[in-house]
Amino acid sequence: MAFPDVWSEYALISITKQAGSDIEFATIIDSIRIKEGDKDIDLIATMGGGRLVVTKPQGPVEISFDAYPVDTDPWTTPAAGVAQLFDSPTTNDITDPKVSSTTRFHNKYRVAILYTGDTAATSGAGATAAATNSFRYVLADCYCTGMDTDSSSSDPMKVSLTFKGAPLDKTGTANRKIESSATALAALAAYTASVKF
Repeated sequence: MAFPDVWSEYALISITKQAGSDIEFATIIDSIRIKEGDKDIDLIATMGGGRLVVTKPQGPVEISFDAYPVDTDPWTTPAAGVAQLFDSPTTNDITDPKVSSTTRFHNKYRVAILYTGDTAATSGAGATAAATNSFRYVLADCYCTGMDTDSSSSDPMKVSLTFKGAPLDKTGTANRKIESSATALAALAAYTASVKF
């Protein structure tokens, strides 16, 4: 199947806490922003009038979402809340009344964003059917670093959620991958301390 002219309107978004389950967030998110870390250069001017190029390490990768949560609990599918992603509790609070309190912890997450022509697909981390086209962006070992809330008398409560991670781990292994297929994509493996994708 041929790829569409553009990917628009519809995407599946899975956020997974390390060693946890894939949780689907597309039903409360209305926009996605991805900023790859810059792979910058510096120039050194030489006495002969030339320039030496010095490459710089790639900066952090950042994914931001605008979401409309109605709960603190992000651990049920489809997710209804985001606060506990940011607060990073050691134990997920899924029992009413649910509480999300500030902690000093930083949980690791994997974010998978899937654009697909497979109308039966239900997960950003899942497989797509044969003969369907798909495009998936995945960032593993990232952290939820920002949660900004806006609301007004004429607009519903909206939360801008930011995930940030290194493009590579300490061994130089990629934390980010982008995959596409005009036939099918396999499901991502369970996210653990030793398996990213």
